[in-house]
Amino acid sequence: MAAKRARVLVVDDHDDWRNFVCSLLKRQTGLRVVGEAADGSEAIQKIKDLQPDLIVLDLGLPGLNGLEVALQIRELSPRSKVLMVTQMRAADVAEEAFRRGVLGYVVKSEAADELLPAIEAVLQGKQFVSQHLVGSVLKDSRKGEAARPDRHDENVITESGSPKLDTKARHEVEFYPDDATFVAGLTRCVESGLRRGDTVFVLATESHRAGILQNLQAQGLDSGALMDRGRLVLPDPYEALAEVMVDGKPDAERCYQFLRALIDPAPGNSAEANHVSFCGQVAPLLLRQGDAEGAMELEHIWDQISLAHGANTFCGYISSGIPDTNRGEIVPRICAAHSHVYGLESSI
Repeated sequence: MAAKRARVLVVDDHDDWRNFVCSLLKRQTGLRVVGEAADGSEAIQKIKDLQPDLIVLDLGLPGLNGLEVALQIRELSPRSKVLMVTQMRAADVAEEAFRRGVLGYVVKSEAADELLPAIEAVLQGKQFVSQHLVGSVLKDSRKGEAARPDRHDENVITESGSPKLDTKARHEVEFYPDDATFVAGLTRCVESGLRRGDTVFVLATESHRAGILQNLQAQGLDSGALMDRGRLVLPDPYEALAEVMVDGKPDAERCYQFLRALIDPAPGNSAEANHVSFCGQVAPLLLRQGDAEGAMELEHIWDQISLAHGANTFCGYISSGIPDTNRGEIVPRICAAHSHVYGLESSI
């Protein structure tokens, strides 16, 4: 007899985020998504009707907020376990959630590492709190029982206002409402890599490159000197596309050759940087040109190759470059191709 699967209700008012979380959970053999809700009142009705084993609950819901919903769950479905997944990082809010019967509290910006471990812990009746809040939440003896996460890189996403980069290889994406915020976001990414000591490759259109270089100068970084030393490299994204496409489709071997040509030190290169970061908009340009399938294929190929070589990649998608006709389909697919996702609300 097949093992019983935990029945899950997902509650979040952002359609793209909720759809992707549902898609992720449906791929887990031990879970079965039995319903979705987009606001507090709908959540209450679904909880009454479905009596789910697990409720993945957002905090900032229209109408009744997540804390109000959590308080009612005790009477509506006392056997349901609750995992709150929210952007709110405040320790006092997390503590209030636990007082109202929530077993797990995950900050969305940490969800890439923590969502699936949190679900596993909560279903086992254990408390779980995001690493960001450890030490300020659950100060009683139960804190030691809270499960700690292992990294889950595949098909998990995060959401926040700005990228969080570290020295581990990551393939991240951020959504931007317009060109100005895109330039500002890529500037932060490039600056972070340069100050960390990376060689940074910026694959952005000419107008975007100009804005990024201007911003770097304003931040006190001599972009000219960095380019002379090979620390800052500006390949043209259209030329990059021409290099990696075969018969109108991204080719894995061509992508590999392109990456190796970039990161292998050229003769005379000082090779003073110890790590490599890519920031840009190559796949997004394919999407803007109407080739959604090519963009997704390129994201997946690049993910495998760049991470295998320990290179960070940060992709930027501008809202106007995502077709309205299939936005609800393409945004989750973009998210699925990355280990971490930021600014998801900008794509809605």
